[in-house]
Amino acid sequence: MKTTHTNGEWKVTTDGQKVTSILDRNDANGFNNICSINEHVEEREANAKLISAAPELLDALVTLKDYCQTIDRGEGWDEIVSKTFKAIEKATK
Repeated sequence: MKTTHTNGEWKVTTDGQKVTSILDRNDANGFNNICSINEHVEEREANAKLISAAPELLDALVTLKDYCQTIDRGEGWDEIVSKTFKAIEKATK
């Protein structure tokens, strides 16, 4: 799947005490800042972990979508496929 976002792996960084940003590893230029984390948000560490997992989560969903198209449909099928497709669309459109 062709995407337009910065490829992973993304990494959570800290200032020694609190989460400060999400970086990606760019072999040509070192690290690039993906986003900064607001220090006043209580859930900043959990948010940073979720954001940093985005490339892997998208890849897993695309793999699941491809797999779902090859198997028999059972109970709950439509809901699973709908959620998967919506999440991929939200991340890529």
